[in-house]
Amino acid sequence: MEQEPARKKVFISYSWSGQQHEDWVLMLAHRLNGEGGGVHVVLDKWDLKEGNDKYVFMEQMVHADDIDRVLMICDRKYAEKADGRKGGVGTETTIISSNVYENAKQEKFIPIATELDENNQPYLPHYLKSRIYIDMSSDDQFEESFEKLLRNIYDRPAHARPKLGSPPKHIFEDTPLTYKITSMLRGLQGIIDKNPGRLNSFSSEFLEALIESLRSIEVRFSGTDPEKTGEEILEAIQKSTPLRDEYIAFLNKLTKNSESFDMDILTGFLENLHSLTEADSSLGGWRERDFAHFQFIANEFFLYTVGISMQNESHGLLDQIFNSRYFVKRRYGVDQLGEPYYLVFDYRVKAFDDYYNKQNGKSFYSPQADLLVKRIPTGYTKLIVTEADLLCSFITQFKDSYWFPQTYIYRDERSVIPYLSKLASKKNFEKVKKIFEIENLEEFKAKLAHIASQPNDFRGYPHSFSNIPSVSHMLDASKIAIFR
Repeated sequence: MEQEPARKKVFISYSWSGQQHEDWVLMLAHRLNGEGGGVHVVLDKWDLKEGNDKYVFMEQMVHADDIDRVLMICDRKYAEKADGRKGGVGTETTIISSNVYENAKQEKFIPIATELDENNQPYLPHYLKSRIYIDMSSDDQFEESFEKLLRNIYDRPAHARPKLGSPPKHIFEDTPLTYKITSMLRGLQGIIDKNPGRLNSFSSEFLEALIESLRSIEVRFSGTDPEKTGEEILEAIQKSTPLRDEYIAFLNKLTKNSESFDMDILTGFLENLHSLTEADSSLGGWRERDFAHFQFIANEFFLYTVGISMQNESHGLLDQIFNSRYFVKRRYGVDQLGEPYYLVFDYRVKAFDDYYNKQNGKSFYSPQADLLVKRIPTGYTKLIVTEADLLCSFITQFKDSYWFPQTYIYRDERSVIPYLSKLASKKNFEKVKKIFEIENLEEFKAKLAHIASQPNDFRGYPHSFSNIPSVSHMLDASKIAIFR
């Protein structure tokens, strides 16, 4: 059963301006008090008896705690008497005005305008001029105004305040490290939709800002203890998380929405990302641990670049990622011939192994791989990393090279990779073959057969029962490019 709303009680203050006005006030009182109103109305005609002190009655009504609203029926006579402090209205004015100014709960006093002047303004006492009133001066709008009055009395406004939501996370997550790129990212969709000609320059600026933000993440080692070193490296990696998430959001929008993006810009970004992992020639002594956090970050960023491109079927970008030469910075300059392919991002970071294993009470095959999987952002699953890692391995199998997919043990061996399963379609095969640098189906099948004849090349972690999957086991040559 529906619970009946709490009853409300109001006092009506008005001027005896004439019989017509008094009848109107009485009509309002009946409407409020009767069916469809349900408001207990205190009115002098009903509640002030012979022998009662009318001034005491008025003061009691204004101050009474059980009176929820005092309705002040304002016509010209009411305003004149209130301003001149004449009669009962004048007395009520003295009482009410002090309450209006002193009482924090000012909504108790509701002016109701029943008469307008020649300028179409309501007659209100001076002390009420700045108050919001309910206009009941016209019969045409009476019902609408009556509804508004009832809603006010019952605290049920037509436009109720909506439920308070949560503040935007980025306000609290933004730091000097992330603020600039977060602000830039919010404008990306607008550029894609309305000003695509600016996309390449915007992307360059965004990725340059991202590199500078990453560069500012430093590790200040407090000693040589391996566990303490590992802790400090992990803290630095953790600082990169919001930057990584912004990069993922950027790449997701880009690969879903734009075909006009100059992919060399992303190659340049990856080269700059790699440069963070190398010691500058100006440095004297340095150790591998000094750049371990950047090696992890570069590997992670590269895997997400592959994973997001796979997810959004950005075949051209994958071709660019896998088959470009990377002119990466070395300690004594840039390799003029460039590094073949993407193996420069195949980092095996060991510097935090001792600390990570101790903290987790377990000896992992690869703490780096475990951390990669545990750092998956909201909205994604571990497949975004494990499938990207495997594709990196599969591409090198075609090139007689080697990428060790550290996260392979976190994937269900029986599951398929959706990106590759679509090779059953001739149309998809034509799109995907470029990333393997294959010209036609016959060459692709011949390569698979060659890879299948090299079983010893796919050993996994020592003492692990799982081997690295071979692309020849993942893809059945007889089921490639058989549909339209």
